[in-house]
Amino acid sequence: MTQRKYALEQLSALELGPLSFVEVAARSGYDGIGLFLEGLPVPHAAPYSLVSDHHLFETFAQAIRDAGLFVHVVEPFLITPDISREENLRNLDLAARLGARVCGTLAFDDDENRRNDRLAELANEAGKRGLALTIEPYLESSWQTLSQAAAAADAAGDHAGVTLDVLHVIRGGEHWEAVRAMAPDKIRTIQISDGTLAKPADWPLSAVTDRAVPGEGEYDLAALMPLLPAGVPIGIEVPSLDLAARMPAEERVAYLLQKTRQIMGDAA
Repeated sequence: MTQRKYALEQLSALELGPLSFVEVAARSGYDGIGLFLEGLPVPHAAPYSLVSDHHLFETFAQAIRDAGLFVHVVEPFLITPDISREENLRNLDLAARLGARVCGTLAFDDDENRRNDRLAELANEAGKRGLALTIEPYLESSWQTLSQAAAAADAAGDHAGVTLDVLHVIRGGEHWEAVRAMAPDKIRTIQISDGTLAKPADWPLSAVTDRAVPGEGEYDLAALMPLLPAGVPIGIEVPSLDLAARMPAEERVAYLLQKTRQIMGDAA
């Protein structure tokens, strides 16, 4: 039986810059990482740009190689009415140079035809670079549910798939039956967290500040695990300001890995 690979998603340690993030992931026992090309515009995130800071990009790329980590998903690739095509193509090139496997996209465009055309083009351009493109369902976006994202990915061709972020499956009003209904090969990225079934009052802020440790919420992750395709790494995406206040980054992400392995039945 092939052992699962685990990737540390950057939301789990937003306070770290890219180089520290790589070091912490490697020392904590992760096999790979998922990352943002630029720091998120939230107060607890480290500011940086792998797009404009070319020296940082090259240093980061070397640090990944030295650590023996893989890059699974690079985010976000936006589909909006005014997004620059050149910007997305440039970012695809950067993701390919990092050896990424997948690029994650979010759509915020009410024009369905334009949105689908741009998705198909972006998926095709990703494929040219040896990348897959995944649609992340998000309640505030154009594709709100996993089922909607899966249908869009099917229409966009072989290079398109979905991001199975368990938080967004739940917030979209679906549960694991939506995963069971999908072709497993359309799931290209998996992002695990836990939480309450009821949407919190501070949504959507809580998506980047208050996710629960796997196994410590109400999602019933144990029922999901047998449905996950074997060849896709388990991304651990648990941003939690409460946990960050109690544990330094390295201790925290090691704890998240331990808890996720327990859910998976995969002892370290």
